[in-house]
Amino acid sequence: MKSMKKLFYITFFVLLSLHGFAQNSKIDSLQNAVEKESLDTNTLITLNELSIELYSVGKYEEALHFAEKAKQTANKLVSKSKNRIVILVLKKALARTHNTIGNIYSDQGIYPDALQNYFTSLKIKEEIGDKKGIASAYNNIGIVYKTQGNYTDALNSYKASLKIKERLGDKQGIASSYNNIGNIYHIQGDFAKALENYSNSLQLFKEIDFKPGITSLYNNIGGVYFNQAEEEPNKTKKNLLFSNARDNYNASLALFEAISDKRGVVASLINIGTIELKQKNIAKAKEYSNRAFSLSKYDERGEILKDVYNLLAQIETSVGNYKLAFDYYKVFIQLRDSIFNEENTKKTVQMQMQFGFDKKMAADSIANAKAQELKEVEIAKQRAEIKIKKNQQYALFGGLFLVLVFAGFMYNRFTVTRKQKQIIELQKHEVEQQKEIVEEKNKEITDSIQYAKRIQNAILPPIKLVKEHLPQSFIVYKPKDIVAGDFYWMESLSAVHSSPPKAFGTVHSELILFAACDCTGHGVPGAMVSVVCNNGLNRSVREHGITDPGKILDKTREIVIQEFEKSDDVVKDGMDISICTLQGNILKWAGANNPLWFIRNNEFIEYKPNKQHIGKIENPKPFITHTIELMKNDTLYIFTDGYQDQFGGQNGKKFKSSKLKELLISIQDKNMDEQQEIISQTFELWKGNSQQIDDVCIIGVRI
Repeated sequence: MKSMKKLFYITFFVLLSLHGFAQNSKIDSLQNAVEKESLDTNTLITLNELSIELYSVGKYEEALHFAEKAKQTANKLVSKSKNRIVILVLKKALARTHNTIGNIYSDQGIYPDALQNYFTSLKIKEEIGDKKGIASAYNNIGIVYKTQGNYTDALNSYKASLKIKERLGDKQGIASSYNNIGNIYHIQGDFAKALENYSNSLQLFKEIDFKPGITSLYNNIGGVYFNQAEEEPNKTKKNLLFSNARDNYNASLALFEAISDKRGVVASLINIGTIELKQKNIAKAKEYSNRAFSLSKYDERGEILKDVYNLLAQIETSVGNYKLAFDYYKVFIQLRDSIFNEENTKKTVQMQMQFGFDKKMAADSIANAKAQELKEVEIAKQRAEIKIKKNQQYALFGGLFLVLVFAGFMYNRFTVTRKQKQIIELQKHEVEQQKEIVEEKNKEITDSIQYAKRIQNAILPPIKLVKEHLPQSFIVYKPKDIVAGDFYWMESLSAVHSSPPKAFGTVHSELILFAACDCTGHGVPGAMVSVVCNNGLNRSVREHGITDPGKILDKTREIVIQEFEKSDDVVKDGMDISICTLQGNILKWAGANNPLWFIRNNEFIEYKPNKQHIGKIENPKPFITHTIELMKNDTLYIFTDGYQDQFGGQNGKKFKSSKLKELLISIQDKNMDEQQEIISQTFELWKGNSQQIDDVCIIGVRI
């Protein structure tokens, strides 16, 4: 697993601390109540509350004392009670006690004891059917495993918690579990799965308007995009990933500012400043770092301030100001070492507490063992003579009986094992035969589809031919499956004109016909329909000599309907299409459900199609041909609906036609080959790990 290249800030639940005076008053009140109460359910509840309050203010030794007392009280009450409902209440309280003890040990870094108590709590909750408590226990277990670096068990625990929360319909809990799972995948460097889980969590937090969770998720998603950008060698993709990271950090910054969380604001400013530095935007990097510095003076421990100084040192180093960079770096090292020493002191205390605890337990164990040993020796002396005589009498017969029983058992196991082996061998042979049959059938089907792909490719015009007739053009063609329902089509004809149209300095009479076609369905069914529709286009032009786009569509519809009517079944399949003829600077166009877009001097123009497809419909109307006089550098686009209908992005939504328009307008300064590359990369980044839902075909031509 690659190490994380950047510290990302995860601030999940923002809890308001109680005032110290109020806490102490409540603790004193609970302690007084414990001293007055007797062995009953109220005492157990009070002991639990007292241990939780002491734990919350960091008084671990006292908290553990009262939690152990609560555990003893609960066990005594359970053993005495006969009422099923009362026992249920007591066991629920006992599970809570074990959970508190687990929290105490976890905070002190005594993880084996923490896990032991969490698992005990889980077992009790499973026994009494406390679904919400079970989910919470799995979550606590996952946290300990994650802290220990045991990411596999942590992931399994988080997923178990998620499964239960989904059955309970607990949206906030589900969102929290998705975030925890995303954190594990992020640490492991599996960015795709991390983004998938973070996106699920963000969507749920937005649904319930839980702002702390939304803020955290924007930060986490930004961190994933940042780490992806760090590892991405392609400059275009790297910049796009940095842009995605920046957008998420900005969203997080806005929310932190709205709730006046200075620590969160500073963390977001550092993240954004780091991105600007990575992209060589030094002025902006300084702007964000200075804002972070002015807000971070509140940080007495220096946990966040040290990161500000680290960023300032990197910025000054990048511009060659090494003296100032060194000064900043010295402050960063001082703050880091100070925090490191404080944490080491805490860990040392924890180790001493653990050592003392282990030592006391060992001493108690030795003392008990010695006392028990003396007692047993005394009893043994009294009974030794009686037992010796009896043992001598029974030893021989008992031993012989055991030998016979063991021999019978071994013979029986040998017989059963031999039969089981024969059955297993027979089943294995049958399974292998079935596997061979399935693999052979699968190979036959795959080979057939691959052959169908070669046939379908044969009806598509070669890219070399397209470039010969339309030099400034591109085709983005992405079938969903091996074969597709989308296809592109092209014909070139020599036409005779008394006065040839202008061709921007070149006079010629070549007529170029091209189209982007979307047949019903995709995969094998769509490919079969595409063959019929492609044949209809070819016959309309080659046999009937039609060159007007609208009339070509009328004739193609007639041919397609004739072909499908040969079947006894009613076939309503057909084709959506956008078709053009180009001669010189005169473009003629017609469309069946699919439009024509073209861009002139960065101005977007759209021609809308007839709202009817090529196929059998009620009340068909003739298709309309539009004639357009083009200007030099006009760029036109025809396409199917697969690109804009694709789901993806952060929220798993459709790309939509509005976003496609913005993309096409933004790349008008690029040549057509560069446009093709950008359009393809944008589609793949948007789709991410989502499944492609339809075939994609886009044709672009620059005049």
